[in-house]
Amino acid sequence: MESKTKTSRPPHYADDGMRLTDCCAAMSTFMDAGDGAEVLCCKACYHKVSIGQGDGNEYRAPTKQETRYRITNNDHGTNWVIGTTVAMYGDGWDAQGNAAFYFPEQGMAWGCVHAHESEVERID
Repeated sequence: MESKTKTSRPPHYADDGMRLTDCCAAMSTFMDAGDGAEVLCCKACYHKVSIGQGDGNEYRAPTKQETRYRITNNDHGTNWVIGTTVAMYGDGWDAQGNAAFYFPEQGMAWGCVHAHESEVERID
């Protein structure tokens, strides 16, 4: 009998670059496995997924040169160090004046964070 190999789907990503689940392009959550252990599952289909899929721990690498900004204040609670250089990620500012940023010197492994436009200044 011939065995069928499941083809893996390419990773899906949200607008801010966060990786979504491979199965449904959704967020994931930890659920009780019934024996007291927790298992990471897709929120759409409840299948078990690996760490990084939809849990906010994995982001895609930038594919273009993002605009650089410097943190100027912490008025909205970002708790960033004033003067830190960040790079805008994604499609820019939303209707509330927020955008996604990452730390270019550390790479995307540090994750993606959000800031209000009043907390950063553009570096040209």
